[in-house]
Amino acid sequence: RLFLHAFDAIFSFSTAPLLALSLLGFVSFLVSLSCAVVILAMRLFVSDKVPLGWASTILMVIFLGGIQLIGMGVLGEYLARIYDEVRGRPHSLVRRKIPDDSGR
Repeated sequence: RLFLHAFDAIFSFSTAPLLALSLLGFVSFLVSLSCAVVILAMRLFVSDKVPLGWASTILMVIFLGGIQLIGMGVLGEYLARIYDEVRGRPHSLVRRKIPDDSGR
């Protein structure tokens, strides 16, 4: 039960998991691009050929997965901002009320 409360506390008041999702997608996108460059260089300049069918399939899966994670993170950020606006909470809090001259 405490684990569920901790889980709710993490995901209810923070957009950090959505940012982590976007960052994970961006990292996997960069990893797939760098691996593609390395595999292409090995294919062109090394005598032992890299099996291109397996490498290209795995790279495309990682590349498209990274793009999907980036898209999900962006959509999640938009939804979180819409949710924050719909809650109707004030943008600022009043610390104390200063009395005016009318005596109220």
